[in-house]
Amino acid sequence: MSKQIDSKSIAKDRCKKLLALATKTTTDDPALARRYVKIARAIAMGHRFPLGNRSYCKKCYTVFVPDRTVTVRIDSKNKRVLYKCKHCQAEAAYGYSRQKKKEE
Repeated sequence: MSKQIDSKSIAKDRCKKLLALATKTTTDDPALARRYVKIARAIAMGHRFPLGNRSYCKKCYTVFVPDRTVTVRIDSKNKRVLYKCKHCQAEAAYGYSRQKKKEE
């Protein structure tokens, strides 16, 4: 009478732990932090769930830590947030919109 193990939930927990380790070690050992992100991404792709694109660089897998590993700018004209990786100089843009106020 053993319980069936849900491999997807275990994989999600491992990815969360790996990303947490990557953010902790990014200042001391950036290469190790990038390795943690690569492993987490491989696990997420194998189990087919999204990892979250705004937490690391898609090209070099550097963890985004504002003012250390990434420059964050707001482009209010085009309503987007610009991330520029300081390791590989890659740029990523994510759109945003203001939330409407609820009328009472």
